[in-house]
Amino acid sequence: TQQTNIPSPSTTPSADQQQQQQQTDPNHRQYLLNAFRVGMLAMNTLALERARQNHAHM
Repeated sequence: TQQTNIPSPSTTPSADQQQQQQQTDPNHRQYLLNAFRVGMLAMNTLALERARQNHAHM
C-alpha cells in the first residue's frame, strides 16, 4: 500500500512525511483503543458492583 501512495522517486520529502504520519497514526489508534478498552472495563466493573450491591440489598 505504501508503494501505491508514492507516485515517483522525485517526491521523497512528501513520502517521508507520509511515512511519519503512518507511524504516528497506528500509535494514536492503539492509544484510543486502549483508552476505549479501559473505559469499557471500568464501566463493566461499575455495573457489576452496582448489581452486587442491588442483589445484596435485595
